[in-house]
Amino acid sequence: MNYCSRTTLQSTTCEGVSFTIRKMNEKRRVEREMKVATIRTRLIESQKNLKALIDEALPAEQLLTSTEVDIEKAAAAHEGPEIPVVANIRTLLTALKAERQKNKELRNAAPAAPVGELDKINAEFDNILHAEWYPAWIKWGLYSIQGLDIDDAPATPETLIEGGPSELVSEIFQAIQKASGLSAAAGESSPSLGTSADPGDGKTSSSIAISAELPAGTGSATAANSSPSS
Repeated sequence: MNYCSRTTLQSTTCEGVSFTIRKMNEKRRVEREMKVATIRTRLIESQKNLKALIDEALPAEQLLTSTEVDIEKAAAAHEGPEIPVVANIRTLLTALKAERQKNKELRNAAPAAPVGELDKINAEFDNILHAEWYPAWIKWGLYSIQGLDIDDAPATPETLIEGGPSELVSEIFQAIQKASGLSAAAGESSPSLGTSADPGDGKTSSSIAISAELPAGTGSATAANSSPSS
């Protein structure tokens, strides 16, 4: 038996380029965790701070949605003997109104975030994601790149991180996660706050969802859906 500890894939984003990544085993899993654990913690904390600011900036929700108003009207229009289900509906709607009113008052009473604070935390999140999270995974899992020169020299994992095509960085990051048994879509191995669901898109933290591992897919208003995990 001849076991190969690496696998080579053809790039789907850069024509003529292929890359070789290392396969997972228990020793390598431990090595990976040692490399990314601290970064993951910082990303999650940054995400929490970002989400808190984004939540504060959202408008207070209405006391009842249009559907709930219709239910309330139907319950109010009920004629005849009181039946338990109608009484329960009225009780639940009253409690829902009270809870939403309380949330609205708490939000309105909260101090406004300092000017520029959201941008600052968003920039911090992006910086950790792109300058530390992606590079840590790529240095851990990428063995070699074929068919690509960067600044007239054969590409290496280091030069790919420093100046390679962003779409290829993203593709290799996702391939390494997949080979590790992780999937951004499954929320197992990337950071996550933001509108897009995958932190591994190599574009913006908001689009990530430091999802699979971290804190998917995938920034300020967008960062609310992104996150890393293991």
